Amino acid sequence: MVVKKTDEQKCGEMGSFIHERPITDLSARLVAERASMAILVTGDTLGRGSQEWGESLIKNFFQTLAQKEPLPQYIIFLNQGVFLSCEGSTVLGYLIEMEQRGVQILISDSCPAYYKVKHKLCAGEISTMYNILDKLFLVEKILTI
Repeated sequence: MVVKKTDEQKCGEMGSFIHERPITDLSARLVAERASMAILVTGDTLGRGSQEWGESLIKNFFQTLAQKEPLPQYIIFLNQGVFLSCEGSTVLGYLIEMEQRGVQILISDSCPAYYKVKHKLCAGEISTMYNILDKLFLVEKILTI
């Protein structure tokens, strides 16, 4: 904490009060922002159109995300998005890096089974839809890609 102010002052004749609150440092603010953000990944490309271009865009997205602050608290993979957390994925290194920095990566339990890639998962943890929804209900911001 940088400065601690806890009193209130009367301001002018009108009887207004100025409430002084603690001023927090930047790292505490970033932790609070991080706790309110999730990214929901539903595909293995970004956008619609060219498959090749979408693959390039998704790689650029995760490369850039790994360099940003604050990081999201959760990255959740559904449907074809699970391929991004598998062996051979062009974004796997970024996911592992963010996971090591505290991002919780969740993978819908039914998707790896459906696509028969459970044995190829290299990042994140398998989670039920119930748990995924609990996490999504906790955050203030959800970015769906």
